[in-house]
Amino acid sequence: MTVIDVNSASNISGNDVSETSLNTNLEAASEIARQLRLRNIGGIVVIDFIDMKSDEDRQKVIGSLTSEFKRDKARTMIMGFTRLGLLEMTRKRSTAAIGSKLYSSCPICKGTGRIESPRAVYQRLLKDLTRGFQDETISGAAVQVYQNMSGILTPDNQKNLGRTLKREISVGFTWPIPTSYEVKFVKQQEKPKKPRRKTKKESK
Repeated sequence: MTVIDVNSASNISGNDVSETSLNTNLEAASEIARQLRLRNIGGIVVIDFIDMKSDEDRQKVIGSLTSEFKRDKARTMIMGFTRLGLLEMTRKRSTAAIGSKLYSSCPICKGTGRIESPRAVYQRLLKDLTRGFQDETISGAAVQVYQNMSGILTPDNQKNLGRTLKREISVGFTWPIPTSYEVKFVKQQEKPKKPRRKTKKESK
């Protein structure tokens, strides 16, 4: 649903408030129709025009919108004004909106406008470290996180984490994605086997 709010701003055309409101609304009606066509906006559209006391003025605005939408190839239906003074209408588009051609969803928040909190990311990191350290051959881990994790992975917390997991953990803050991290586990260096001394029988 698209909601449009109309206000008079500095418009003072007209002899009184009613005439000024009508002139502003008629000008807005023309521009609204143009913008809906230009942006190819479809679905339900609610327009909050400046309040008009006269039914005659409301009909003039509806007539202006109807006239402007005659140029529109998409099918439109103007339902009229509600009791709250909002004009309801619908517009059916047959092609994608221009916004979908110019923009794409954020690869981090996937179009929701929100991303995982640093605390939630830390909980996932903790689980991955705990799972990785179940391998007894792992002696430590090098972790790269986004800079917003600095408030959680402070130097003291890093030391406490190493004590808790009983492993050496180094942390860097250069990872470019705030909702993920990189973990490189370090394996214990295998001690070289001592050469077995040959017995006298084997040397013969």
